[in-house]
Amino acid sequence: MLTDQQESTLSNAQQRAAKRRQDKQFPMVINIHDGRLMPSVPALRNHKDYRLYQGPKDADLPDRMRWLQGISKVPKVVNSQADADEFDVGKATKDDLIVFAMEQYGAALDPSVDIRTMRKKVVDMAEKAAASTAEPVSDLA
Repeated sequence: MLTDQQESTLSNAQQRAAKRRQDKQFPMVINIHDGRLMPSVPALRNHKDYRLYQGPKDADLPDRMRWLQGISKVPKVVNSQADADEFDVGKATKDDLIVFAMEQYGAALDPSVDIRTMRKKVVDMAEKAAASTAEPVSDLA
């Protein structure tokens, strides 16, 4: 039988261990400036200068830097309230999607359709709108 003090000490030790626990799925993070590999612990996973590293652990520095340059999708950091207020299709309800499609694209969505289908239609409308507003390249040379 543990005393209250022993339980508290044990609980605190478990919390400290969780803060230093290395991620099993992505065990390494890489520094975006110099290519250093570090263990993937919560403090470094959330640091602005580190990204999850999915390349080989034994890669030399030039290979790691090439891997860094090949990253096409860097997680988006919200720096302002305007960025945070963007419409998120993945979190929107059916009603939100119907209203958004009508306001942004003037399209009426069928409320009886599955929500995944509605989301796909909204994404397709957004891609078409982005493609139609893109300026053509006039001089390729």
